Amino acid sequence: MTHLNFITLESTKINRKTTSQARPHNSSASCRLPRRSNKHREKMAFAMRVKVPPNSATLAEARHRTFDFFRAACRSIPAIMDIYNLYDVVNPSELRSTIAAEIRKNAHITNPKVIDMLLFKGMEELSNITEHAKQRHHIIGQYVVGNQGLVQDVANKDENISSFLKSFYKTNYF
Repeated sequence: MTHLNFITLESTKINRKTTSQARPHNSSASCRLPRRSNKHREKMAFAMRVKVPPNSATLAEARHRTFDFFRAACRSIPAIMDIYNLYDVVNPSELRSTIAAEIRKNAHITNPKVIDMLLFKGMEELSNITEHAKQRHHIIGQYVVGNQGLVQDVANKDENISSFLKSFYKTNYF
């Protein structure tokens, strides 16, 4: 007997039972879902948890993870350049240098837990950038221009100003 035939035989048996035994219709009983055990709830809660990579045990392991993150960030540079259309503003090697400089800013840290926390933040930032959660001007402001570009712009604007305006800005510029 095939599986399909078995199903049809079982369904006809069920239909005969239900038609011969007329039960009163209870709308609240038919809408209820079966109660689930606590074990089922625990399994669902466990499945919904976010898996975070384990902490680095040693400084060498944290260092290795840092290099892996740098490689992953460098591999995503062409996609970032395409997503945000950055070819007219910066080239990939300058963006790679910026990423390396951001990592080197924290080279003095020797606690593996702190390094793991910084790597987690870096991975989150990289995923936000690659998932297009930021806009083009955010990327340009944070990674292309940086803090020094804003200071240079102010110096260039003050060249053609009269002495009166220069003294006025010094005293009344917030």
